[in-house]
Amino acid sequence: MSKYPRIKNDAYFSETWTITELMDAWYIPQTIWECAAGNLNMANELREQGRKVYASDIKTYSKKLDGKHDFLKMKKLPVKGITGIVTNPPYAKGQPELFIRKALWFMENHGIKIIAMLLKTEYSHNSKNRRDLFDKDFACKFELTRRIRWIPNTKTTPRELHSWFIWHKDHAQQPVYKLQKVSQ
Repeated sequence: MSKYPRIKNDAYFSETWTITELMDAWYIPQTIWECAAGNLNMANELREQGRKVYASDIKTYSKKLDGKHDFLKMKKLPVKGITGIVTNPPYAKGQPELFIRKALWFMENHGIKIIAMLLKTEYSHNSKNRRDLFDKDFACKFELTRRIRWIPNTKTTPRELHSWFIWHKDHAQQPVYKLQKVSQ
C-alpha cells in the first residue's frame, strides 16, 4: 500500500527519459497523438525528438493542451495526419484496457500505424480476459529496468516496474521482447 494519497484522474506524469528509451527501442512515426498528455512531459520530449505531437487530455493540468478531449469517446482523429498514438494511460478501473482497445479501434479504422502504451510491466501477465489485445498487431514489450518516479521530489524508491507495450499495424512476426540497457 502506498503511503501517498491517490491523485484524482490518475494524474501521474511520466518522466521524459521514458520517451528517449522508447525512441531508441522502436520506430515512432512523425505525427503523434498523445491522448493522455497530462502536464506535457511526454509530448514535449517527443517534440524535442523531432516529432509533431497533438497533445490532449480529459482535463487541463498545469500546461495548455492542443485540445481537451475524452479519448475514450472520440470517434475520429482530432487532426489529420496522425499515424501514431503514444501515451501513459490512467491505470485505475480498467482504464488501460479501455485505452488500448480504443487505440486499436483507431488503428483499424483511422490509419494509425503505431501504438505505444506505457503500462505496468505485469500488465501482460495473467491476461486471460484480454488475451486478444496481444494477438493481432502486437509487436513488442519493451521493459524498462529503471523505475519511474511518478511523484517528483520523493526519496523512496518506486515499487513498480513499467514497460512500453507496442502495437504495429500489420505486424506479422512474433512479438519482440526487449530490455532497457542498464546505463553505466
